[in-house]
Amino acid sequence: MLDLFFYFMVMTFGYMLGKYKAKILFDENDWKILAWDKTIFGYRIVVPGRMIYREDKIMVAMEFDKDLIPKGGMKVSGKKQ
Repeated sequence: MLDLFFYFMVMTFGYMLGKYKAKILFDENDWKILAWDKTIFGYRIVVPGRMIYREDKIMVAMEFDKDLIPKGGMKVSGKKQ
């Protein structure tokens, strides 16, 4: 019975630690919502207060430190998910 309690406590701790770490990783990034604009034939940043609808083409993006890219560049995978 004590083993079951210990297992439950470890699982709970792992779950809580994972949720906390995921929240920190996603909240510290500067996420942008982009919507397709037909007038410029490209995506624009969505301003706060604008309505987004299901038929809109939407992309979520973030900026990252470009110094993380190696000097020789990096290969981008063409695999779709």
